[in-house]
Amino acid sequence: MRSSKQGMGAATSATLALRDLALQNLGQARVEIVVADGNEPSLAVARRAGAAYEGLARRRLQLHGQAVDAHLFAFTAS
Repeated sequence: MRSSKQGMGAATSATLALRDLALQNLGQARVEIVVADGNEPSLAVARRAGAAYEGLARRRLQLHGQAVDAHLFAFTAS
């Protein structure tokens, strides 16, 4: 998200729309959000969207050729 457009709700709205598509329309049981440790804007989106926090996974993502820790959030079908 372009920094000048942050804080307007677009990322949260898109996250909720993708959640609904996956869980309701596509019949998925689970949707995960994986956010690199330190990426505060993306962490805030996951929290605002109401995803359940499941923990910090060590060396979960590759960023710029380097393994980094990542926070795991999830939505699950009821």
